[in-house]
Amino acid sequence: MKRFATQEEILRLMAEGWELGHSTSGWGGGPWGWLQKQGLGRGGETISVRANTAWALMRKGLIKSTGFGFPTERYVLSDKTRASV
Repeated sequence: MKRFATQEEILRLMAEGWELGHSTSGWGGGPWGWLQKQGLGRGGETISVRANTAWALMRKGLIKSTGFGFPTERYVLSDKTRASV
């Protein structure tokens, strides 16, 4: 299964402890979500994530939601990804 450089970077950062999330309080006009160093809401550096990149990782079974949350839904590496990173 082909992975693009952006997808690989997201998986690498998540394996290093960055957390992926997106706002469930509305779509707005910005990016789908973000990665945050040290975890969401902890004040670390952030990187925007586009919807098509996140959806591709979900479709490939590489990341999964920890469950619907408000105002932020969080994502983690799947068991399949953890074994390969």
